[in-house]
Amino acid sequence: MFSAVWAFFSGIPNLLPVTVFSAVALFVFKETLEGLRRRKANKRKRRAMRRMLKDELERNKWTLRSLHDCVNTLESIQHRPTATLVVRESPMGGRFMRIEGPNDYAQHPIPKIHSDFLKSNILEVALNDEEVFEEALGAIDAIAEMEHVLKSILEYAEDQEATGLEGFPDYAHKELDDCEATLAAVYTKLTGKPYEEFRLR
Repeated sequence: MFSAVWAFFSGIPNLLPVTVFSAVALFVFKETLEGLRRRKANKRKRRAMRRMLKDELERNKWTLRSLHDCVNTLESIQHRPTATLVVRESPMGGRFMRIEGPNDYAQHPIPKIHSDFLKSNILEVALNDEEVFEEALGAIDAIAEMEHVLKSILEYAEDQEATGLEGFPDYAHKELDDCEATLAAVYTKLTGKPYEEFRLR
């Protein structure tokens, strides 16, 4: 860009005073440098945002697996008449589901759904990374559905006589599978890889 402008002005040196020509050339030069600086900064920002989004998706990969386990626990308690299902809080602040009974004992954690980065930065994604913006919107919807499934799990765990529990496992597994497919589309768009990696933190 700068070389083209410089060539244009070099061809008409007698049309402008030297001071005006120099000022215009300096302005164009500075604007060109500033444009390059902004493009490099935006590229770094986009790379950082993609890394943070990738990490959040990998955390939710583990969350999806744990949510399926919670649904399986709800389903199994219906076939264990002597057992009870309770939700407890650990000393570290996390929650877990526990099956207790004369001949039964099982326990696993209730996962946390990770959405802080995506929900807080969706406007930045819109401005800086149009390529993944539509997929990111879909991911927000998928995360909202995961939160709904988790809320239902906790409600049924507290009231196992509630209407709808019998059909809930099939519904929940399907919804979670759909959520995973949506998150997988974002992950593959970001990384070019299948959605298989997960992280615990």
